[in-house]
Amino acid sequence: MKILLCDDHPGILESVKLRIELSMPKGTHCFLAGSGKEAEKILQEEPIDIAVLDLRLPDSDGFVLMKIIGKTWPNTRIVVYSANQSDYSAIKAIKYGAKGYITKNDSLEELTEAIKTVSEGGQYFSKKFGKRLEDYLKNAYKGMSPEDLLTETEWLVLKELNAGLNNDSIGKKLGMKPGTVSVHKSWIMRKFVVTTDIELRNLCLESGWFEK
Repeated sequence: MKILLCDDHPGILESVKLRIELSMPKGTHCFLAGSGKEAEKILQEEPIDIAVLDLRLPDSDGFVLMKIIGKTWPNTRIVVYSANQSDYSAIKAIKYGAKGYITKNDSLEELTEAIKTVSEGGQYFSKKFGKRLEDYLKNAYKGMSPEDLLTETEWLVLKELNAGLNNDSIGKKLGMKPGTVSVHKSWIMRKFVVTTDIELRNLCLESGWFEK
């Protein structure tokens, strides 16, 4: 996996790079950029899988860079890593294509978890965001079909949840950590606007999604 880290603080870049390369699978490589222009140059030269972006850059607004990435490199998934903790910024980042948003007050472990989740097709947002983001996400998913609503990985997790497997068993079967399964489960429940396992299984039963 190739990951672009874009931040104007060299110390942050190096610490995040070290944590990612220790935590991610062997062969993961990080490319460092201190500005928007440097980030674009790397994107032109390397097939970047995940771009981890700060919102405040010396030569560019992070949202502008996100827009460029979405248009020019649509297969590159974006995770925002910013000191900005406002729900407004998180909602704006989603509108600009971000699949994850972690604040710099969160742990580096949570950042790596976000990168793993996004690389698997999911979404991950800091728990520091409040009800406004929650309400926005619920409204954003209304009226969507299950196929459009869930990522491929979320659909696989839902299938195993419907079969009665717990997070540990699902993780072993799908090759992911129980914590990652828990994140996918949380997003599935959020998208379907249910709060319990029973509600989720009843929804699957009523919808007939997994009938043999």
